Amino acid sequence: VITAVDTDHLDIYGTKEKIDEAFIEFANKIAEEGFLVVKQGQSINENLPVLDKAFYSLHDTGADVYCSKYWVADGGYLFNVNYFGSAISGVRLNIGGFHNIENAIAAICIAKELRITDEHIKEALASFKGIKRRFEKVFENDKVIFIDDYAHHPEEIRVFVESVREIYPKKKITAVFQPHLFSRTKDLAKEFAMQLSKANEVILLDIYPARELPVEGVTSDLIFKQLTCSEKALLKKEELLDFIANKKFEVLLTIGAGDIDKFLAPIKNVLGGH
Repeated sequence: VITAVDTDHLDIYGTKEKIDEAFIEFANKIAEEGFLVVKQGQSINENLPVLDKAFYSLHDTGADVYCSKYWVADGGYLFNVNYFGSAISGVRLNIGGFHNIENAIAAICIAKELRITDEHIKEALASFKGIKRRFEKVFENDKVIFIDDYAHHPEEIRVFVESVREIYPKKKITAVFQPHLFSRTKDLAKEFAMQLSKANEVILLDIYPARELPVEGVTSDLIFKQLTCSEKALLKKEELLDFIANKKFEVLLTIGAGDIDKFLAPIKNVLGGH
């Protein structure tokens, strides 16, 4: 399954063309009798090997497999799938995020190829509880909802924030984001700012360096100064808990692939989830 061929990890690959080449090389490793599932509209799709494959999408009706209709239901979704012209109706997914519907569609493609029945597929998806740090609801009470996600690329943030917005359309959304990598921040600062600004409020932390040394002139301020949301703050990590303790939130999101996960339990405690 190839879920996305985004411009990312340029510190490793150098150019988008090299990323595409790597994915095509990867696809060419599939055995002749194998099966490829790939998201519709990717830059590599015209250059894939000739073998049995399925193109899938969230709602592009030009794909082989797509979601024909969905409903938000109890923090998750009910949806129907068009699979090569046949309907799979009433699929239940008990976690939020459009990307999780899309991932479920990819999983359905594989399951159908393995001759698993529609009923077994629906039972399995309904019982799936999600994975840690992917649209993970950390805490909820009658005042606040706290959700964590590993998103560290603008497209992932877009899908995450838009999904939260659809589930909680009338609530104020506050996003705490820890940028991951100096190179990624430098390359995509404008895109990060654009997607984060879909929240009502953004709290921006310092860049998590991971495998890189600092790059001169590259800080979280590159993103911060391009944010267009009405409320925003630029904080050191050690300032975060005090900041949260002195404010009220409706929906609080923590986002990033660095060490922001170390704050999940302390934030939960501050919000009242002892």
